[in-house]
Amino acid sequence: MNRLLIFLLLIIIGLPGCRIFEKSEPFVIPTEPNGLSASVTSPAVGEILLKGNVMKIRWSGFNAQTVNLELLKKGQYFRQVIAVKLNNAGSYDWVIPVTTTSSTSYQVKLTNSEDSSHFIYSEVFAIRD
Repeated sequence: MNRLLIFLLLIIIGLPGCRIFEKSEPFVIPTEPNGLSASVTSPAVGEILLKGNVMKIRWSGFNAQTVNLELLKKGQYFRQVIAVKLNNAGSYDWVIPVTTTSSTSYQVKLTNSEDSSHFIYSEVFAIRD
């Protein structure tokens, strides 16, 4: 018991040269079996898109023959299908419907058409008039 208390005290107080609490460089955990890190690269975080305009959705490193694209609102139950069973070409030109509700919390979800458990999300972006 005393050893545990001493150990905890040393961790809390810290020792000269102790590197337990130092920050490390950011890293990405690979999400693909081939070791590539999959990501939706566009739309970018904080980007503001306009209704009625064409938006090029881009992604990379996603291992699938065909993909589905959906529009989601982060933290809300909202789902709009953008496209299904697209060839995995790394991009898709999407015309943003003028009926889309303005919001600052949209995300694109990219899913393997053959395996719905295999998906990634874009960063959060906005759509407005």
